[in-house]
Amino acid sequence: MLRVSVVGGKIEKKASIEDLLLQTLFETREEKDQGLTFVAAFRNEGNIHVIADGRLIILTPDLARKGEVAFNVGTGTVLPGRTRDFVAVYDRLLAEGSYIARAAFKYGGTSGLEKEIPFTVSAKASDEQEDRQNNAAVPVIKIIPAEVRLKVPAGGFRTIGVELRNQSREEIRVRLKADPDSEVSRWFKIEPEELLMPGGRAAKILIRCTVPGNSRPQIVKTAINADPDRIDPKGNVEPLGQQTIGIDLEIPKL
Repeated sequence: MLRVSVVGGKIEKKASIEDLLLQTLFETREEKDQGLTFVAAFRNEGNIHVIADGRLIILTPDLARKGEVAFNVGTGTVLPGRTRDFVAVYDRLLAEGSYIARAAFKYGGTSGLEKEIPFTVSAKASDEQEDRQNNAAVPVIKIIPAEVRLKVPAGGFRTIGVELRNQSREEIRVRLKADPDSEVSRWFKIEPEELLMPGGRAAKILIRCTVPGNSRPQIVKTAINADPDRIDPKGNVEPLGQQTIGIDLEIPKL
């Protein structure tokens, strides 16, 4: 990377955060499931390169701190007169509600910059809901991991744990079962098959895969279906959009 040094004259070290935005357009489902992506546009307004280092801080409207993550700055170098975008992915649980995102940067010595934006987290029922500026539409249930790879020999079994997070304020009931359209659905057992999850809480399930001894070597793609229902304080039940745990199952050749 080219770095510029000023020979003679006055050295001016000055910078600003031109913009801070919440990215709401994603190219892949996997990218969206990673978390809320914030982009800070850092501009070097001086005449010498600076080294930027920053953190993204999430606050409630009354300025209570919810958490923070580092911006991915790499070397952090920003050349004079240039603007560089730095990205931070906030992957921690945020229930529905209003928040403030604060980008806090240092660029040498005690020089510091801050910029804030408000944003809202709202649980959604389907992928068709449109994202709006500074509004993060997140799945009602966050599944970790959302994709699972298993290698199980014929006659063997494997058990894996998966975490479910209720990202809404209200109680959610989740029913789980292997994809009934899959030819290997009977190979899977889920414990428990039904969960009642209070708002903002997480729970774990166990998925056990048992491969029959006469199975041939192959790779099978299947899924575990998660069907959430929202339950409001009056006891009304609202079916929400189905989510899936993708499973790549390899039966190796022995």
